[in-house]
Amino acid sequence: MTSLAARMLGNAVFDCPVFIEVTRKVPGAYNSDGRFIRGSEETFTIRATVQPVTGRELQLLFPNSNARETVKVYSKTELRGGDNAANPTAGEPDRFDYRGRTYEVQTVTDWEVLGDYFKCIALRVTA
Repeated sequence: MTSLAARMLGNAVFDCPVFIEVTRKVPGAYNSDGRFIRGSEETFTIRATVQPVTGRELQLLFPNSNARETVKVYSKTELRGGDNAANPTAGEPDRFDYRGRTYEVQTVTDWEVLGDYFKCIALRVTA
């Protein structure tokens, strides 16, 4: 059960949403002959807010690093992040385009108690 303040905060996050098309690579699998079959790509649209990451947040997330352009994404849809690397069946991180740039999700945090949504950190992909 969430508090009234948490529900209000969660709703405020979505006052200025954008629609983002997410690309997800479906993990591959081995067929009955033992051959690996590559997974396909699927796309879906989410409603979210996208905000820049502050300098302080960058220092906490990537200490001693010159991180690329980084954004925060708040959404009720759970995305797949690069922090799933320990789970080989999780697949690759989700990617999305925002304002003409491609980003890859790095971390996903469940903020259920603050309004039942997910906070994602995404890095800009450089060719």
